[in-house]
Amino acid sequence: REDAPNYLVPHRGMVAPIVAFCAALGLFQLAGSYAFTGSPVALDVAAALPTTLVCLALWALSGRGPPVVEAKKEAVEAAPAAERHDIVEQWKRVGAVGAQDKAVFAAQAGQAAGGSREAREAWRSVGAAGAPPLSLDQLILKLDTPGEAWVVGDLPDPTEPLLLASIVLVAAQERGLPCLIVCDDPTALRGRVNDALRRAGAWRYGPLVVGEEELRIKLENGQMPAAAFVDLRDLSSRAIRALWNCLTPPATAWTRTIGLVVVSRVDRGTPLDASHRFFALRRLALALSAGGARYSVLATGMGGPGTLQFVARVFTTARVSEVPFAPRASAPVKVWRVAEPFAAQAGDPWPKRAAKPLVEFLHLRVAVADPTGRYDSGVAIWGGEMPVLRDLTLDGNASVAALDDAWFVAAWRALRNRVPLADGSTHHSLWAWEASPITMYLAADENIRKLELAGQLITPRSLVGADNPYVARAHLEAALREGRQDRESLQGYFGRSLTDEVLKSLGDTQGHALRRTSADDRLTRVTTVPSQMGTLDDVLRETVTGDAIVIKSRDGGRILARCDRALIETRFYPGRVFATRDARYEVRQKSLDYKRGELLVDGVASDCPMTRPDIGVHMRIMECIDPPRKLTDEQLVYSLATYDVDVSEEILRFYLDDGRKVESESPVRAQYRTRVRGIFFPRPAPPEAHKHLAACVDRMLLAHLLAGDDDIHVIAVPAGFAPDQPAGIVAVDRHVGGMGVAEALDLQVVKALFRWVRSTLYHCDCNVGCLKCTPNHALRGAPNKTEVLKLLGA
Repeated sequence: REDAPNYLVPHRGMVAPIVAFCAALGLFQLAGSYAFTGSPVALDVAAALPTTLVCLALWALSGRGPPVVEAKKEAVEAAPAAERHDIVEQWKRVGAVGAQDKAVFAAQAGQAAGGSREAREAWRSVGAAGAPPLSLDQLILKLDTPGEAWVVGDLPDPTEPLLLASIVLVAAQERGLPCLIVCDDPTALRGRVNDALRRAGAWRYGPLVVGEEELRIKLENGQMPAAAFVDLRDLSSRAIRALWNCLTPPATAWTRTIGLVVVSRVDRGTPLDASHRFFALRRLALALSAGGARYSVLATGMGGPGTLQFVARVFTTARVSEVPFAPRASAPVKVWRVAEPFAAQAGDPWPKRAAKPLVEFLHLRVAVADPTGRYDSGVAIWGGEMPVLRDLTLDGNASVAALDDAWFVAAWRALRNRVPLADGSTHHSLWAWEASPITMYLAADENIRKLELAGQLITPRSLVGADNPYVARAHLEAALREGRQDRESLQGYFGRSLTDEVLKSLGDTQGHALRRTSADDRLTRVTTVPSQMGTLDDVLRETVTGDAIVIKSRDGGRILARCDRALIETRFYPGRVFATRDARYEVRQKSLDYKRGELLVDGVASDCPMTRPDIGVHMRIMECIDPPRKLTDEQLVYSLATYDVDVSEEILRFYLDDGRKVESESPVRAQYRTRVRGIFFPRPAPPEAHKHLAACVDRMLLAHLLAGDDDIHVIAVPAGFAPDQPAGIVAVDRHVGGMGVAEALDLQVVKALFRWVRSTLYHCDCNVGCLKCTPNHALRGAPNKTEVLKLLGA
């Protein structure tokens, strides 16, 4: 039967040498008989053969069983540590948690059984406790269906690696589907799959390779990998080109047989990071299509409409659907909020101080979730285990997390998907988040839980500059150096005008080929362009354009960041104090050297107040991309439009964290072209109402989009800003060429924004606006909460 348990041999580690010794002894006796009689002993060998085969069969079946003894031993060793030590008590002793504080959130443990045989065996083999999630069963059933793409969202670490390793194990080992896995740490994921094969006692279907170099060497030696693990940089710089390499027949054959593409955290990172991943995966799709691969796709990410749209725009021929993780067994999780005085103390970063008593004295494993990229190795504790993840993590016995508005929501959504700990104990997580209108509203009266039950909780989405001409051109030129592309696919992925412009400049010469452009076996005759000669440069740069300024620490010359030359004046204005990599830095006057292309900044104390600029924005409309459309949402009437504009930014002053205003010694300006999204209201309202609404939407966007203050700026505009349009607000994409802000603010997101702004204002008891419902910078002007509610139809 399919669901029958594996045959287990007790003490199989001792049985193996006994069987081998008996076989050797039998051969020795047969050799002696032959020497004595001088006659053949084939009959004796034939008589011993069935017994030998039975022994080998028993050994093979026994190797497929789970390491029962080892798992029990690990649980016994881990249990006392969880029973002896109170993690929260240690946090209260050092002041990380108030003496009377209670957990702000909690996720109850799930304890259910079930799952198919393949799912249970794979889940046990990768080292996961409890029953496999329902999603694993659903994905295993669909693995043999090419042309499908599945998205699994809300996965913290270590849940995500366990799910990916399980899927790769089943696909490569049980179904014989070669896999290509794109992830942040390919070596670690390959190691997890190797360990799972060892636990299962199974032979590998083929080699498991990491990186383009290993893949190329195996193919040149005629070996067909069962799975290839690469990170995004290796994929973009070399691995895609290796898949195109038609001069090596094994490479062509392996590309054709790829049955599963796995992409980890597909929509993570800054808007520029997400855009690079978007175009690099499009180039991968071109290579797989040209190679004739018929494959399915598994992607993990935030989940929701944004991630589904991301995957659908990359793998255009796939049918995309979301598969909820749906754990059958999950760990109990409690979330505590770090005390503000503790987080504000000078000295070591607060995550290090909070983890120190757990790591040094209790010898527990503590993980750091740092999705905004503020901390690095400076939080490490000597001799302890304290990994830092640029994402969500609930790993180890405890974790600490520094979250902004969007990641606060994402972290809540991931709580219920923490797999059980080996000893069954509770995972405690210590969070820090800024007190904003959205976080205060969600944390009060269990509003976040109520909204989730009602299906109205925010699903953050990434910004993707799919129409950015600079990023698209860099990846288009890389694609032309990877293989013989077909013209129609290039136009679909990179835009018709940009593709024709680049091909014309290269002296376009056309050819024809038969390519599979859909999920079925139908071949289509396409027009191809020749592959360009030359080396393939790394296109995953840190700036939109190739003209960049390097930001360095004056003490030691450490490179902190890079910024487009066109934006450097207003992004890093004189007097700005910003935080990065465990430290704070200040931009001094006359520190920018255009000739050398560098900006030197000075380190300051960790308690030095950070700054927020008072930006003045002037725009001139150059082209209407999406004409105004009139929309109605209950009592709210407005129009949406998109424009390409020339922007001129000016900074005359900035504000400190404590609200103090500082006038700039010399005003700075920046000019660039970008794309904006306009929202116009026919209902008359005073200018103060539009300014108040713009400030609320500006802050609310940070909870709906994976973006920061430097990515978006929302301003109020008077009537006549756009031809024949009344007054309203405009969301400015603060990237050269735009990074997807206008596309992200579709009708669904705009409706959600207005509902959230209306709800936070309406449920606050103040009269004109306060910190509970209105961003701090809006309160410096003339807030008018009543008129904003009227404008929104409340």
